Amino acid sequence: MSFQTPGLHHVTATTDGDQEDLDFFAGTLGLSLIKQTVNFDDHDVYHFYYADAAGTPGSVMTTFPYGSKDVRQGTDGVGITSLVVFSAPAGSQAFWEQRFAERGVASEAGQAMGRPALLVQDPSGLPLAVAFGDDDRDGAPGLDADVALRGVLGVQLRVREAAPVAAFLADGFGMETTQTETGYLALAQGGGPGQMVELVEDADAPDAKNGLGTVHHVAFRARTDAERDALHDRLAADGVKVTETKDRSYFRSIYFRDRQRTGGVLFEVATDGPGFDLDEPAGALGRELRLPPGVEDVEAVRASLPDITIPTP
Repeated sequence: MSFQTPGLHHVTATTDGDQEDLDFFAGTLGLSLIKQTVNFDDHDVYHFYYADAAGTPGSVMTTFPYGSKDVRQGTDGVGITSLVVFSAPAGSQAFWEQRFAERGVASEAGQAMGRPALLVQDPSGLPLAVAFGDDDRDGAPGLDADVALRGVLGVQLRVREAAPVAAFLADGFGMETTQTETGYLALAQGGGPGQMVELVEDADAPDAKNGLGTVHHVAFRARTDAERDALHDRLAADGVKVTETKDRSYFRSIYFRDRQRTGGVLFEVATDGPGFDLDEPAGALGRELRLPPGVEDVEAVRASLPDITIPTP
């Protein structure tokens, strides 16, 4: 085993309205909007990045707000990232219960990643959890430090057979796996944030349908281009259909989906660099729209996007 991921890089979901998305993730949740750009494959759709103030890999949640494009509502099932879990300080549950209530967000007490949690949905119906416990990361700066979210803690994947996916995460990604009552828990060993992947086995569930309110893909970290390239070659040699490297400006990545290795979930493996301060000062991330290199008619792209207002938490 030559590749060991330090953990998650980001999670990307397909959501509904542009402003509603910002109001929830940057407003209600208080995450930092660290990048406003567009879908690199569809330039008239925003791509928002939310994270801690620095955009640390492993803290990042991103969204494609596709609500104006007649995209269908997604449905839960196997072959999907079924829950995104954010990390909040121990002792902040009462604050979050009150905050969700005041902002009209229904919440339910439960468990996520072995921690007490509040289960919620974003405006598009995307299942999320805020889990409470120890974490040595700093929170996003929009809220007081004793309550602020630190970014993504982990994800839950719903699969038909958990054991083969757990074996791949262990052998292919260097994660430590433990069997649970519902499947497996995988923990990255690289010391970075966003370390947890929970596999929930559900042999009888229907296949998930991607659409509004569902996660499009989950991305794991590769420290360098060389690590990513070596993984690409090994996957290809094993018969996995893996993409060529995609340059996403702030990272360079590959994508693959394999029924046995990923349970049908779309995986991305993204490099830590160049980083989100590539085209903006570190202290002013997300303030302005940044378009991908090679966009020929910049004004036409800008005109195709709805006006937005960045909320204050």
